[in-house]
Amino acid sequence: GKFATAQLNALMKKEIDSLPIGIDVEAILNDLNSVTAYGYTFEENPERNSVLIISAGEQLQAIIDAFAANEEMNAEEGESCINVLDNTPHRTYLIDNEVYMSFPSQDLTIISKSLEQIEKTLRVIEGKEENLIDSKSTLVIEQDRGFFLLASVQGLDGIKNMPPQARILNKASGGQFSLGEDEQNLTAQLVLSTRNSETSTQLARIVQGMVALISFIDFQEANLDELAQNIVVSNNEKQVSIDLSFPFAEIERLIELAQSEQKKSNHKRRRHHERSDFHQEVDDSTGGEVLEIRSVVSLSDDGNIALNAIDDDPNTRWSTHGTGQWIRFELEDSFMVRELSVAWHKGHQRISKFSVETSDDGNVWN
Repeated sequence: GKFATAQLNALMKKEIDSLPIGIDVEAILNDLNSVTAYGYTFEENPERNSVLIISAGEQLQAIIDAFAANEEMNAEEGESCINVLDNTPHRTYLIDNEVYMSFPSQDLTIISKSLEQIEKTLRVIEGKEENLIDSKSTLVIEQDRGFFLLASVQGLDGIKNMPPQARILNKASGGQFSLGEDEQNLTAQLVLSTRNSETSTQLARIVQGMVALISFIDFQEANLDELAQNIVVSNNEKQVSIDLSFPFAEIERLIELAQSEQKKSNHKRRRHHERSDFHQEVDDSTGGEVLEIRSVVSLSDDGNIALNAIDDDPNTRWSTHGTGQWIRFELEDSFMVRELSVAWHKGHQRISKFSVETSDDGNVWN
């Protein structure tokens, strides 16, 4: 909990330092009891159904009140980004003409893009509308141990255009993920519900194979074999459960290594951007311009990650094992791709056969 709070504190400070009023982020986080987000769907305009409920002390409302007063004093007529709504039962602000923030009590904040959803949320909290307490779903807070984060979702098998690296989730009808602490260990559980026992068995085998692969990965100076040995996969007729209990000190070390790796990659990409203007013209008879890559992912790697393929450093690389492997580059926009430059590891010694495919939607490839 302390580690997560410190991470969140650092993240929020960057955003809050530019505000016109001083905000003690640590005091707000220490005052925080719970955050609940629900209502998001896989349909169009899901944000209209989404609600964020924050249970905290009095500081959050005081900060919003102060910020609104500051805006009102300094903004030209009609230009304030935060306005108090009249004719609402509780103090409610409209932020940027898009998001509503309501304070039914000093320790409760409800946020949504829909005023109707805020009113419905209040009715649920007050017991005037149905809630999840009597739900028979196995994916609704059915936990025999404490957690500090819980996420539950239904309809996974109905999602279209699932990214390739997450397509395994299409075999599950729903899922629940939780994180908790048990003495010195971090505990994690992922439960995937399935339509039948055959799918459950198949999914369990796939997950067990993925866990086995983890044990072969060397991530910087951290060997993940011990982590893999602490993952337990089990299944019954309509459910697959993946459980992990691992010393938090080791998890923290892995997180710090990952953050260090990310900083290095970002630094390399910044250097790459500084050295080459991505709007530079191609100096040949046909013309065109160098295309910018927005993101890069791969089916797998052996510790030499996909980002290495675009860092402009010949001493790093993306690599992996097995047949059917791929690496995918997403461009900033739709372009006609004319040519691709590839530098193969030990390319002067070995011959490599590969295909290049393009797609407009990430599903149909040519």
